[in-house]
Amino acid sequence: MNRGFHGVLGLAIAVAALTPADGPALAQEPARQAEPAFAAAYAAFAEGYRQADPAAVAALYAPDAFYLSPGSEIAQGEVARHFAWLSSFDPGAGPVIEFEIVDREVSGGLAYDIGYYTIRRPDAAAGSGSRGKFIVIWKQAADGTWKIHADGFSEVRESAAAAGEGK
Repeated sequence: MNRGFHGVLGLAIAVAALTPADGPALAQEPARQAEPAFAAAYAAFAEGYRQADPAAVAALYAPDAFYLSPGSEIAQGEVARHFAWLSSFDPGAGPVIEFEIVDREVSGGLAYDIGYYTIRRPDAAAGSGSRGKFIVIWKQAADGTWKIHADGFSEVRESAAAAGEGK
């Protein structure tokens, strides 16, 4: 049995089951209600990077979150280890990371974001640095807060980015 396939299928079934049958107007209401929480989470993520604080970034993830980094196996839990490299910066001198959300869907206690990130040194000009794409699956905790349940990302190479501009 392919557990990965069933996990995706299970998520798709769960999202479909949680989608309001009354149409797009009701489907948009949870997104509007959750928007401030997601904006605050992305701001906290960026501030955690800037402050070189791996614990602050990891606090945005569920304890059993999945982390899908390029070229690695899927990791689950103990997300802080993936951000330990931030400790090599002085507080306030960490990298600048910015997010652009391309698509967001919220349905009940599950949501996803698809988008782009840019990351650069704090002394580098805006628009410089590395660019990548990501997908984040959010899950609402019992206390009502939104936590990152799964995070997958990869770099966008310059030639791939340029090729997509003509579309």
